[in-house]
Amino acid sequence: YLKGEPLYPFGHGLSYTRFDCPKLTLSPDRIATDGTVSVKVEVANTGSRPGAEVVQLYVGKKDGAADRPLRTLRGFQRVSLKAGESRSVEIPLAAEKLASWDESTHGWTVEPGDYSIEIGTSSVDIRQTTTLSITKAAR
Repeated sequence: YLKGEPLYPFGHGLSYTRFDCPKLTLSPDRIATDGTVSVKVEVANTGSRPGAEVVQLYVGKKDGAADRPLRTLRGFQRVSLKAGESRSVEIPLAAEKLASWDESTHGWTVEPGDYSIEIGTSSVDIRQTTTLSITKAAR
């Protein structure tokens, strides 16, 4: 919910090397409210030493109401890489992890619409962003 800069953002840490996330893909990029998407990101150690990074997956509703968080952590994966090495990391994301509390039904609901999918190394160090579309589930 914070619109300012936190002093120590979630996921903040130090490393002896540098990491880059040059490519983010969704498969598929449109799912139903009961579906699952595979979030894949290429992680590269661009530094001169081996190191480990925690790749973090954040989501947010693009046209979200004021009572929704700006971004929510919905997955992560730790990856260790040698200097100059790169690897593809896959994080599954079920649509149910995009649910928000609905006062009218007193339950969790996945709203159809567009969601931002963000990959970063902390909550303020977002490296790649794309859009996931959620449609109503077929009955």
